[in-house]
Amino acid sequence: MVLMMMMMVVVVVLVVMDFLPEAVPVDRLDKVDLFWLIGYRLSFPL
Repeated sequence: MVLMMMMMVVVVVLVVMDFLPEAVPVDRLDKVDLFWLIGYRLSFPL
């Protein structure tokens, strides 16, 4: 359940970044870093 929610959040963030390249100027590397950051924060909500 938590994994499903995490994946949904990651997908939403990536889609928003893909549709808003001017508002959120990030590249693939930044997306990967953000993916790991979100996964880490949701896996260890301290």
